[in-house]
Amino acid sequence: MNDAEPYDNANMLPVAIIHII
Repeated sequence: MNDAEPYDNANMLPVAIIHII
């Protein structure tokens, strides 16, 4: 999770949610 890459961060948000579910 790199703050320098907002695009990667936005992609990791849904991925993390899917993992939690």
